[in-house]
Amino acid sequence: MSQVPRLEASFQRTKGKYHSANLVKAQAEITTISKARDLIRTLYLNEVKSPEERHSVENHLSVLLDRLCIMGLQSIPTALEIKNLREWSQTTAPAEISRLRNYMKQRKETMDQQEREHQRKLFCDPRNRGKWYDHI
Repeated sequence: MSQVPRLEASFQRTKGKYHSANLVKAQAEITTISKARDLIRTLYLNEVKSPEERHSVENHLSVLLDRLCIMGLQSIPTALEIKNLREWSQTTAPAEISRLRNYMKQRKETMDQQEREHQRKLFCDPRNRGKWYDHI
C-alpha cells in the first residue's frame, strides 16, 4: 500500500489583535456580572458550609457590585437583600450581558471594516504599497 504524504499545515501562530479600551471594559463588565450572578446563586441556595464562608461570599459580592456601579451599570437594585439580588440576577443581568455581547460584536465588526478600508487605501496609493505589504 502506498502512503499518501501528509500535508503539514503551514499556519503560523500570531498574536491576536489588540482590542480597544471599550472592548476590554465590556468584557470585564460581562465577567463581573457573571461572577456576581454565581455568588448570588450561592447565597440564595445557601451553598455555604459555614458562617465565615457566607461572610466571605457576601464581601466578595459587595466588591463586585461596587465595581459594577463604578463601571456605570445602573440596573443594580439599591436594596441589597438576597431576594432583590436574585430577581436582578435572573431577569436584568442576562439582558445586560446580552446587550454587552451585541455591543462587542458590532464594535469588532466596525474595527475590522475600518482595518480593511485602511489596507485598501494603502494598496491603492502607489507610494504606500510597501506599507500595505508590511501590514499583512
